[in-house]
Amino acid sequence: MNMTHDPAPSHIKEEQEELRSSQEGEQLELKQEADIFMSLDNTTVSETQSKSDKVKKYVQCEICGKTLHTSNLTAHLRVHTGEKPHCCTTCGKGFIQKSNLKRHLRTHTGEKPFTCSTCGKSFGLKPELQRHLRIHTGEKPHCCNTCGKRFTDLSGIIAHRRVHTGHALCLENPSYQHNFKTGSF
Repeated sequence: MNMTHDPAPSHIKEEQEELRSSQEGEQLELKQEADIFMSLDNTTVSETQSKSDKVKKYVQCEICGKTLHTSNLTAHLRVHTGEKPHCCTTCGKGFIQKSNLKRHLRTHTGEKPFTCSTCGKSFGLKPELQRHLRIHTGEKPHCCNTCGKRFTDLSGIIAHRRVHTGHALCLENPSYQHNFKTGSF
């Protein structure tokens, strides 16, 4: 049985996953926006005008310079102001976007709407299910640049890289610290 110790409490992992999900969504959105701009580059003015009626308008944040849809500007500005108008009625935690509050509420209800079609295990977040599916597929997308060893999970490769850098794997373990300091292993 392979047991790994995960030092991060579950609520921190959920918040990190929420941030990753938001960032992944933003990256996909920016790629789609870039693709639209690239396709508009080679068109005539009349074609561009007709396409722009169908394409969302873009603006640049005056604070950080980020380009985004006009519909996302209000939510984006909250990053700079710190405003979090969507609050959890259970714990009081605030969120910039309503969708993030909805995702957070699952931590209180225990709802796990994403189910593995292979084994039936359920997850609260879609990226958790996607990561789990690698168990069944054998996919190992994270590759060590030094030795080529592959990992299913980002945390696995982060821990593995310490082998090459010489950083201790268990600095929080007092007996390991003692052995490391004295040189006796």
